[in-house]
Amino acid sequence: MKYLLSTIILIIFFVYAGPLYGAMSGGSFDIPYDAMTVFQGADINGGVYEVEDTGGEASPGITSAGDYSLNAGFRAVDSGLLSSSLSKSTITLSFGATPLTIVASDNLTLTVTTDSTTGYAATITESGNLASGANDIDDVSDGTVTAGSEEYGISTSGADGQLASDTAISGTVTVASNSGAVSSSEVVVTFDAAAAQSTKAGSYSHTVTLTVTANP
Repeated sequence: MKYLLSTIILIIFFVYAGPLYGAMSGGSFDIPYDAMTVFQGADINGGVYEVEDTGGEASPGITSAGDYSLNAGFRAVDSGLLSSSLSKSTITLSFGATPLTIVASDNLTLTVTTDSTTGYAATITESGNLASGANDIDDVSDGTVTAGSEEYGISTSGADGQLASDTAISGTVTVASNSGAVSSSEVVVTFDAAAAQSTKAGSYSHTVTLTVTANP
């Protein structure tokens, strides 16, 4: 008997949009932000750079409450770039002719770039259990999806990965994070499933959503 379990992945990215700004660059320097100010102060020179002091910004400083932080003033600017991509949007787990002897596995790669000094977080949620009609696959509970046991879960690899062992997609699960800026950071998200003797044959599916956000 052939078992086919497939996970259909719907990916939604919320991309952080930075403020409008003007960039100043030349030679070996790049200042990504201009400022509208009341007056210009003294120049600061050194080597291959020059910084012109400014004044007149209203109430510079940091204001925070809840889940946001507002940095005001010319010196307290963050460019806020965030981009992300997936290697593919559909995961297929196939058991073939011997479903009780293997762990079906497939993976995708999440790539993130951000210049946010506070880093980013990537989370995953699901539309419901991996199911075929009224039948579903049990979530993994012991950290390892094992052949012959009905289990389903995900794990990650890569420097920013947060799931070293097989983990159930229950609620909102963090799959990757970093507390600083990253460039093309890659995290592999692996989906594993195993069938038991009691598992009903069928085509199993559900939808998962990956969300990537810059940390406040």
